[in-house]
Amino acid sequence: MFLESLQLRCLKNHRYQLTNVKHRSENLKQAEIINEELEISLTPGQDLLIPIEFGFDAKSQLKYTSYLDAQNPSAYFTNETPILVIKPLSIKDRNNIESNIFNQEYFADWKYLQQDFISKTKSLSELKSISPERFAVGTFMDIRSIIFDGKELSISSPNDNPKISMSTYFLYGSCPYLLVFNSRKKYWIEMGPILYGRRNQQMESEEIYMIDGDISKIKIEEREPEITFLSSVKLTYTDYFSKNRLVVECLDINSSRNNEGYCELHQGQYLEFDLKNILPKKAMNIELSIVGYYEMAEIEGSCNQVQPCKVL
Repeated sequence: MFLESLQLRCLKNHRYQLTNVKHRSENLKQAEIINEELEISLTPGQDLLIPIEFGFDAKSQLKYTSYLDAQNPSAYFTNETPILVIKPLSIKDRNNIESNIFNQEYFADWKYLQQDFISKTKSLSELKSISPERFAVGTFMDIRSIIFDGKELSISSPNDNPKISMSTYFLYGSCPYLLVFNSRKKYWIEMGPILYGRRNQQMESEEIYMIDGDISKIKIEEREPEITFLSSVKLTYTDYFSKNRLVVECLDINSSRNNEGYCELHQGQYLEFDLKNILPKKAMNIELSIVGYYEMAEIEGSCNQVQPCKVL
């Protein structure tokens, strides 16, 4: 097969511009029609992959912030609560700073939020209601037709919902997630995806994270149609009295493993570890070590809620 050319409907943007593509077909009504020469020969068994959009799906992540919905942002601030704001440095200021001395007055100012500003802040649920479900980054397009071997073939538009994800096509997935609970502030903090790109057993690897002294719980979640395989989840700490470095294997505490020695997390499951049940009260310099990988799972249905696999 000889591919001669493509006709594209292309909306050209700056490469870092974010576009709300909830109504993608409406955006593309303003797009430019472009004819692109290909002159590519495909032999039997070969494929040509043409990405039409790069972006982020925000909708699947919004439900994991539901525990913050009831929080009133004005409760976090009062007109007596100062915040530290970084300020730009002039050449004169930079020359006045000795290389081995940190002087806070050169780097930041303490500011107090005005009550009228605080009263205008929005709750998380309000922000979520107006947040786009999907962003496109930079230029995106539709393919209108392709000419091959002297014939023109019309290509149907995916409209508002492209049907194929490159992450799924290449089995990259989106990784399990790490969350920590701040006992002082009383809320969960998302640390982001872990084991990124470790999409098969051959790519199994260790990742290490520092655990702040205010953290009292750790959670590892599998949110997507994947299976996470964990061979080790260790906490390393300094003993307050002996000053020795000690290690606790969390998966040895009432966690089941498969025949290969892995603890499995399927979509919607999580492991939660309560540090006060695992470490001494005065444990210091805590490090979290996670060893594992993930694999894509066949989608037989959707899981709308995250369920505990083990809470320790």
